[in-house]
Amino acid sequence: VAVQSIFIAVLTLFAYFLGFDFGDTSTAMTMAFATLGITQVFHCINNKYEGTLFRKGIFANRFMNLSVLVTLFIMLFLISTPAGGLFGLTQLNFGRIVLCLLISATVIPFTELIKLITRKI
Repeated sequence: VAVQSIFIAVLTLFAYFLGFDFGDTSTAMTMAFATLGITQVFHCINNKYEGTLFRKGIFANRFMNLSVLVTLFIMLFLISTPAGGLFGLTQLNFGRIVLCLLISATVIPFTELIKLITRKI
Protein backbone atom coordinates (compact mmCIF):
# COMPACT_ATOMS: atom_id res chain seq x y z
CA VAL A 1 0.00 0.00 0.00
CA ALA A 2 2.82 2.39 0.87
CA VAL A 3 4.64 1.82 -2.42
CA GLN A 4 1.45 2.33 -4.42
CA SER A 5 0.62 5.48 -2.43
CA ILE A 6 4.06 6.93 -3.07
CA PHE A 7 3.71 6.16 -6.79
CA ILE A 8 0.34 7.93 -6.92
CA ALA A 9 1.82 10.92 -5.09
CA VAL A 10 4.69 11.05 -7.60
CA LEU A 11 2.21 10.93 -10.50
CA THR A 12 0.22 13.77 -8.95
CA LEU A 13 3.32 15.91 -8.44
CA PHE A 14 4.46 15.14 -11.98
CA ALA A 15 1.12 16.36 -13.33
CA TYR A 16 1.39 19.47 -11.14
CA PHE A 17 4.82 20.37 -12.50
CA LEU A 18 3.71 19.71 -16.09
CA GLY A 19 0.69 21.95 -15.51
CA PHE A 20 2.92 24.64 -14.06
CA ASP A 21 5.07 24.52 -17.20
CA PHE A 22 1.94 24.85 -19.37
CA GLY A 23 0.41 27.75 -17.53
CA ASP A 24 0.02 29.09 -14.06
CA THR A 25 -0.55 27.69 -10.59
CA SER A 26 -4.27 27.24 -11.23
CA THR A 27 -3.62 25.04 -14.26
CA ALA A 28 -1.06 23.06 -12.28
CA MET A 29 -3.47 22.49 -9.39
CA THR A 30 -6.26 21.46 -11.76
CA MET A 31 -4.01 18.97 -13.53
CA ALA A 32 -2.87 17.56 -10.18
CA PHE A 33 -6.48 17.27 -9.00
CA ALA A 34 -7.57 15.58 -12.23
CA THR A 35 -4.64 13.17 -12.19
CA LEU A 36 -5.20 12.25 -8.55
CA GLY A 37 -8.92 11.68 -9.05
CA ILE A 38 -8.59 9.66 -12.23
CA THR A 39 -5.70 7.67 -10.77
CA GLN A 40 -7.89 6.70 -7.83
CA VAL A 41 -10.56 5.39 -10.20
CA PHE A 42 -8.02 3.29 -12.13
CA HIS A 43 -6.44 2.14 -8.87
CA CYS A 44 -9.85 1.07 -7.55
CA ILE A 45 -10.49 -1.04 -10.64
CA ASN A 46 -7.02 -2.54 -10.50
CA ASN A 47 -7.17 -3.48 -6.82
CA LYS A 48 -10.59 -5.05 -7.14
CA TYR A 49 -8.91 -8.38 -7.84
CA GLU A 50 -6.17 -10.26 -6.00
CA GLY A 51 -4.94 -11.77 -9.24
CA THR A 52 -4.11 -9.91 -12.39
CA LEU A 53 -6.67 -7.52 -13.80
CA PHE A 54 -6.16 -8.84 -17.31
CA ARG A 55 -7.48 -12.34 -16.55
CA LYS A 56 -10.69 -11.28 -14.84
CA GLY A 57 -14.01 -10.00 -16.12
CA ILE A 58 -13.59 -6.35 -15.19
CA PHE A 59 -17.09 -5.52 -16.40
CA ALA A 60 -18.87 -8.15 -14.29
CA ASN A 61 -19.84 -5.80 -11.45
CA ARG A 62 -22.51 -3.37 -12.70
CA PHE A 63 -22.40 -1.14 -9.63
CA MET A 64 -18.64 -0.78 -9.85
CA ASN A 65 -18.90 0.04 -13.56
CA LEU A 66 -21.62 2.60 -12.91
CA SER A 67 -19.66 4.27 -10.12
CA VAL A 68 -16.55 4.42 -12.33
CA LEU A 69 -18.50 6.00 -15.19
CA VAL A 70 -20.25 8.53 -12.93
CA THR A 71 -16.98 9.46 -11.22
CA LEU A 72 -15.14 9.93 -14.52
CA PHE A 73 -18.05 11.95 -15.92
CA ILE A 74 -18.07 14.27 -12.90
CA MET A 75 -14.29 14.64 -13.03
CA LEU A 76 -14.27 15.41 -16.76
CA PHE A 77 -17.23 17.77 -16.39
CA LEU A 78 -15.45 19.75 -13.67
CA ILE A 79 -12.14 20.09 -15.50
CA SER A 80 -13.55 20.82 -18.95
CA THR A 81 -16.37 23.28 -18.20
CA PRO A 82 -16.66 26.55 -16.29
CA ALA A 83 -18.53 24.63 -13.54
CA GLY A 84 -15.16 23.62 -12.11
CA GLY A 85 -14.61 27.25 -11.17
CA LEU A 86 -16.92 26.67 -8.20
CA PHE A 87 -14.19 24.41 -6.83
CA GLY A 88 -11.28 26.63 -7.84
CA LEU A 89 -10.48 24.60 -10.95
CA THR A 90 -9.40 25.91 -14.33
CA GLN A 91 -10.72 24.58 -17.61
CA LEU A 92 -8.24 22.24 -19.25
CA ASN A 93 -8.01 21.85 -22.99
CA PHE A 94 -8.36 18.45 -24.66
CA GLY A 95 -4.61 17.81 -24.82
CA ARG A 96 -4.12 18.42 -21.09
CA ILE A 97 -7.08 16.19 -20.24
CA VAL A 98 -5.61 13.38 -22.36
CA LEU A 99 -2.25 13.94 -20.68
CA CYS A 100 -3.88 13.58 -17.24
CA LEU A 101 -5.58 10.37 -18.40
CA LEU A 102 -2.30 8.95 -19.71
CA ILE A 103 -0.42 9.84 -16.54
CA SER A 104 -3.20 8.30 -14.46
CA ALA A 105 -3.26 5.11 -16.53
CA THR A 106 0.34 4.33 -15.57
CA VAL A 107 -0.96 3.20 -12.18
CA ILE A 108 -2.43 0.08 -13.84
CA PRO A 109 0.83 -1.52 -15.06
CA PHE A 110 2.64 -0.35 -11.92
CA THR A 111 0.10 -2.03 -9.62
CA GLU A 112 0.12 -5.15 -11.79
CA LEU A 113 3.90 -5.26 -11.41
CA ILE A 114 3.59 -4.92 -7.63
CA LYS A 115 1.03 -7.76 -7.59
CA LEU A 116 3.36 -9.93 -9.69
CA ILE A 117 6.31 -9.28 -7.38
CA THR A 118 4.14 -9.98 -4.33
CA ARG A 119 2.96 -13.31 -5.80
CA LYS A 120 6.52 -14.35 -6.60
CA ILE A 121 7.73 -13.54 -3.09
